[in-house]
Amino acid sequence: MGTVLVFKLVIGIFMRALIILPTFNEVQNLKGVVEKIINLRIEADILIIDDNSIDGTREIASGLIEKYKEKVFLIER
Repeated sequence: MGTVLVFKLVIGIFMRALIILPTFNEVQNLKGVVEKIINLRIEADILIIDDNSIDGTREIASGLIEKYKEKVFLIER
């Protein structure tokens, strides 16, 4: 998996991290990585940025978005 970027967002008085996961053909890794981040129980959102994967990565990302509503997001190229 590529580089993971973490940004902190200030929402009111609360700090919340944004974890950015750039992906390209990461069908074998994406679900495990996202679930490990979720299991850390940190105040963070996860933004998956997919670079036009052709291996099913987008479908896995869509399933994660459905499972973890309002915590996981996707931007597609």
